[in-house]
Amino acid sequence: LWRKWRLFTFGFLGWFLFEVLFWAAFHPNLEEEINATCVPFPVTILALIIFAINKRTRQVAMGILVAVALNLVASLIMGLATNAFCFIPFFYK
Repeated sequence: LWRKWRLFTFGFLGWFLFEVLFWAAFHPNLEEEINATCVPFPVTILALIIFAINKRTRQVAMGILVAVALNLVASLIMGLATNAFCFIPFFYK
């Protein structure tokens, strides 16, 4: 049980660490923003496939998947909040 939680945590925190290091490395070169944003998604999908194939590392893949899902939910909530905040002046006359 401890091994499963350790692998899950490794996948979860490892994905965030990869993203932070990736964006820290490419932040000074944001003039190539389109190329930089196309890299993490295929790398994440490839990592999910590679880790999910092996039975011993499936918990790492689950941790990565939960991290991606959490990031998606946070992005959706922030997008809805920003959209609601920006359209408030149009509803008051």
